[in-house]
Amino acid sequence: MLYGSISDKIINTHTIKIILEIPMKKMIVFICLIGINFFPQQSKASFLIDPYVGYTLAWDTPSVSGTEIDVTRNGVSYGARAGYQFLGFMAGVEYGMGSGMTWDIAAATALGVTSSEKSYDATRMGVFVGYELPIMLRAWATYYFDANWEFEGGQKVELTTISLGVGFTGLPFVSLNAEYRMNTFDTKAFGLATGVTSDEYKSNGEIFLSASLPLNL
Repeated sequence: MLYGSISDKIINTHTIKIILEIPMKKMIVFICLIGINFFPQQSKASFLIDPYVGYTLAWDTPSVSGTEIDVTRNGVSYGARAGYQFLGFMAGVEYGMGSGMTWDIAAATALGVTSSEKSYDATRMGVFVGYELPIMLRAWATYYFDANWEFEGGQKVELTTISLGVGFTGLPFVSLNAEYRMNTFDTKAFGLATGVTSDEYKSNGEIFLSASLPLNL
């Protein structure tokens, strides 16, 4: 009797395990099927193209002989980012241009600085990395290894630029972006206004507000 009782318990325990295991296996299969059918795109890399257009706002204060000089730079810029996006992560290359930008330095007669307002065209090429959050926001950083300002009259300024950007993706198709760019001059002489050289005008910053059309293909 004791042997039979122990055998019955073993059989019953084994039967319970089988009963519990069957729905668990079905549940796991069901979850896998849901993942395959409803989230196929999240597991695949997509080609990203993100054309943009916006406006640059910059206020610089180079120092000459210990005195700060106000400089403003404004204008329309446009370009595109292209690369790949995978599980929110994105990386690629960027090329941008600005036509008819204005560079305006306030006069500082006592320092021998001549007031000057000039127009210039800007070009920049770089690489970017970023991440798109699931809360209608994305963020990225760009390193422009080749950036130039070409002024009227033939003056050319070479730059190295780092940009940090965020975008709001809550609108249909469009992303509203804001970037802060930090420029460092590579050229030895600035030569845009009398009395101002690259030694006094080593770096500056600018804000770029834009709208873009990110497309995942």
